[in-house]
Amino acid sequence: METLLWVVVPLLIIGLAWIGIRRLRIKNSAEVSASLTQKTAQAAAARLTGEGHRAVYKSLAQGDFMAAVQNYKAMTGEGYKASIISVRSLERFPQVRQEPVTGPTISQQLAAERESDPVTDASAAEPQAAGAAAEVPVQPAAAPDADDRWVVPTEWAQEFGSEAERTSTQFKVSYLVDGESREFASEDLPPAEYDQFLALVRDDDLPGAASLIAKHSGLEQVEILRMLAASPLGGNKTATENIADFSFEGQGPEGPVTFSINDLVEPERTALLDHLRLGELDEATNIVVRHTGLPDEMVRTLLNAFGDGDK
Repeated sequence: METLLWVVVPLLIIGLAWIGIRRLRIKNSAEVSASLTQKTAQAAAARLTGEGHRAVYKSLAQGDFMAAVQNYKAMTGEGYKASIISVRSLERFPQVRQEPVTGPTISQQLAAERESDPVTDASAAEPQAAGAAAEVPVQPAAAPDADDRWVVPTEWAQEFGSEAERTSTQFKVSYLVDGESREFASEDLPPAEYDQFLALVRDDDLPGAASLIAKHSGLEQVEILRMLAASPLGGNKTATENIADFSFEGQGPEGPVTFSINDLVEPERTALLDHLRLGELDEATNIVVRHTGLPDEMVRTLLNAFGDGDK
């Protein structure tokens, strides 16, 4: 009986501690979720300077959430949890910074020009204008060059062309072939097929889009379709909450450490995404530790901060 007590009591204590920690984490996650509002985003944007506003949104555009938090914390001096809430709010409710207008308005400029023009006598100006018109020979209007009317400005092509669009919608897969790591992205498709890929995704024709990727990557169409359906391009709402962009960099015990979920190969990348979505921190921690060599506690802290923001 005494031996049984020595076994049961520690297990009971561990179980109660685990339940308490889980309830605390659920409570913290609920508090973070409740704080992600339009009002919070507006207040966070008001604390940033123009430079800080650009730095935070630049990091978010690059998928580096931790860098955005660091930039916000450095600019405002707030704590980590408050900075995470503020940056998540800015990400969920984008804020456009209105720069103060310091120069004169268009109406003010027009009024100034009217005041600066000399007032001439209309009756004296009419005879002079008629005489000048009689002396000056009429030049035939040059015929417009038909080709010039159809020239597309270079800046339009750079801003709206297919090459510019490639940076907005991407699908990237990493895989192993005979033990060698390989990658293929939608950007690697020929221009015409890349446009076709975007059109198929917009029309929710994921099988057709998967066939295009499979034809050029050598992977099975079924496998590509599964990954497309689980990606933000496939309309997976969970995948759009920055889970697909989880990455960090910093100083570890043995030197600089950089980790990105996009550097993992399949099926490990999909496994990590699934663990993060399901809140399985132990399994997710094991994968990150295996690739970075960081201590378990440090990785778990990063994943906890990341998970709180995604709730």
